[in-house]
Amino acid sequence: MEGPNSRRLKSAEQTKVCVEISKEDKDDNVLGSNEIREVTVMTPNKTVGCLNKSEETAVSLSNGRIYTEDVGYFDEEGSLFLVDRSKGMIASGGDNVYTSEVENAILRQELVQQSVVIGIPDDK
Repeated sequence: MEGPNSRRLKSAEQTKVCVEISKEDKDDNVLGSNEIREVTVMTPNKTVGCLNKSEETAVSLSNGRIYTEDVGYFDEEGSLFLVDRSKGMIASGGDNVYTSEVENAILRQELVQQSVVIGIPDDK
């Protein structure tokens, strides 16, 4: 579908009542439009934790936020676009590469119909 707002069809839209998606990074620095960050949510309707998983709870819930492990950015109009999962990020020589970016590059090849990319931990 093409049109002036067709790009917005790929967005997760804007937040609704009782939910705020933080526009700060983990150090509380406000990030601008199109800057990729982990999506964190603040809402009074949040979970109290993961059953019998105190370490995971401590990581997921801090500073009054729920860390979703989703990675995305806000556009100039305030719509959220999801890019990948934070665990799908590959640190490569100081750059962050998301598996979805690699998959999309592979899918642009004429003979490729499907693509899945995963990061494999390396000592380097």
